[in-house]
Amino acid sequence: MVEASSGRARVEKEIYRQGSFAVLEILLEGARVRLAGELPPLLPGTWVQGIFSSFEHPRYGLTYQVRALKEVEVSLEAAAWLEERLDLRRRPSEAVACEALKGNPMALAPFASSRRLQQILTDWPRIQNEYALLEQGLSPESARVLWRVDLGRLAQNPYLFVLEGLPLAEADQVAQRRQLQHLRPQGVVLVWLLEQSQQGHTLPDYSQPLPEGARPLVGSVIHQKGSRLGLERYFQSERTILDFFRRRALAPLRLTTPPSGLTGEQRSLWPLVERGHALLTGGPGTGKSFTCAALVEAAERARQEVLLLAPTGKAAVRLMELTRRGAHTIHAQLGWNGESFAHTAENPLQADLVVVDEASMADVELLASLVRALPPQAHLLLVGDADQLPPVGPGAPFQDLLRLSMPQVQLTQLQRRSQQHPVTLASYEIKAGRLPPLHNQPGLAWRLGKPIEAQAALLEDVRRLHQQGTRPQVLSPVYRGELGIDALNKALKEQLNPGGESLWLNGLPVAVGDPLIQLRNDYSLGLANGQMMEVEAVDRDTLLVRLDDSSRQHIPHQAVKHLRHAYAISIHRSQGSQWPHILIALSSEQGHFPNREMLYTALTRAQQSAWLYGDLEAYQAALTRRASQRETWLQQGV
Repeated sequence: MVEASSGRARVEKEIYRQGSFAVLEILLEGARVRLAGELPPLLPGTWVQGIFSSFEHPRYGLTYQVRALKEVEVSLEAAAWLEERLDLRRRPSEAVACEALKGNPMALAPFASSRRLQQILTDWPRIQNEYALLEQGLSPESARVLWRVDLGRLAQNPYLFVLEGLPLAEADQVAQRRQLQHLRPQGVVLVWLLEQSQQGHTLPDYSQPLPEGARPLVGSVIHQKGSRLGLERYFQSERTILDFFRRRALAPLRLTTPPSGLTGEQRSLWPLVERGHALLTGGPGTGKSFTCAALVEAAERARQEVLLLAPTGKAAVRLMELTRRGAHTIHAQLGWNGESFAHTAENPLQADLVVVDEASMADVELLASLVRALPPQAHLLLVGDADQLPPVGPGAPFQDLLRLSMPQVQLTQLQRRSQQHPVTLASYEIKAGRLPPLHNQPGLAWRLGKPIEAQAALLEDVRRLHQQGTRPQVLSPVYRGELGIDALNKALKEQLNPGGESLWLNGLPVAVGDPLIQLRNDYSLGLANGQMMEVEAVDRDTLLVRLDDSSRQHIPHQAVKHLRHAYAISIHRSQGSQWPHILIALSSEQGHFPNREMLYTALTRAQQSAWLYGDLEAYQAALTRRASQRETWLQQGV
């Protein structure tokens, strides 16, 4: 590190961003250099002032960091922004950039390859919209997320758009320009509701009086019930689900007689489904999948039209394997186009029986979209394990419907082949709050020790399994620490598939063969939170991946910000998937986050065997903690 000195620099472009950490290219003392650190979104052309000091970055070489950063002049330069946004060969003049933005994108032809120019022409309406949002004061990141936003609505009340990803600070900037500061209480309340929904709550308790300035939103954007507040859209979704389950199907469903191999518990599902909608739940080894397959066969023999669905691609593939029939994700079956569903109440699906597996993963908006699109004669069966973690999204409709005593069958009898399976038995021990036996046995192994020792053991086991032609899945509850997702991904990537240059994710290079996972819904690409994929090709502009339903997709480099390596993934995002071998990493340094439901969910992802790594105290402590119950309208408001 050299001596720090104060100076003034001009932002040229943003090279990399992960949360608040960013790497920028800046013009400092006449030289183009890199600036890295915790940096706010800054437009190309912005002048900043601060105390700059240099250091040697392992990837970028000579790099600067800055303290006491101040924006001293914000200047939106079209040419600089277009160069960065479109990855042009070189920067056009400001006159050429303005001509392009006024409606002549062909003016950029000398600055892009023919292939890149074709993509630019296709995306041009979006590029123009993004630039218009920049002119309103939004950051480049927000403009990319909100490019479909109506500028008139944004100008009337920018605070409504915090629900769509606009940071409160940027909404404040737009409001200040438009003299709408009096609307700020709405933004504060909406940010709080958004944070609550990210924790799964749809109707949490609001412990103070609702600000006067936020009251106009009640009934349109905000739902209020006593001291509880929620977003109106979640209330409408939960009410839609409840009304659907309370309403009888238009006519009984004809099914053939249950096969003789079913237990009394399993056979009791038939009359419930024949009468209307039902839920099927039970732990591992109780025969949920076998019962489902028998029910589907009984419906098809009675010449009923059956749809098999699941919340994720991996779960849909597994359902297809279990039933030997076609299965789809809910999004795909409803015809999601990146903005809306093709199938709605006005354009319903055609089916007599709809079966949704892994239904505990469906949040309130997804399940509501499905039931709205079902025809009056359709019977719905939701199948899942109520003891697993709730959905990644808001609400817990499957668990709530079970608590409301909707028609249901709970399977409790272990099937004969599951009665001695170590993973199945261990999962029931975890569910009851007890540790499974600590001695190693076929199908269940412990690797206890300090985090660094456990990581070394995990890496050795993964290496050995790969040599045997098997790819295990590593699960961890958190991102930080030696046994966290980030550290494990880094170590596993270096061990199993080193290399990759043109594209980096979270500090790791991307190479052909890398498993990846999507961390947020990206409706423009049709990628759902938790979607897994494998890299098949990387070029200058795009990433070619094979999704977990075996389809292939090109992802532009600009759209990869929510992708991460998936050698290790979170337990929450493993729901709906199963792998032959599961490796679970837990340590005391992960704090109070791991709980009993998390361990149970992780263990039940294993089809053949499970390895448990870390320190014994962490597992014992996790068993004493329970997943917090979500505050929902179905639970609180009904």
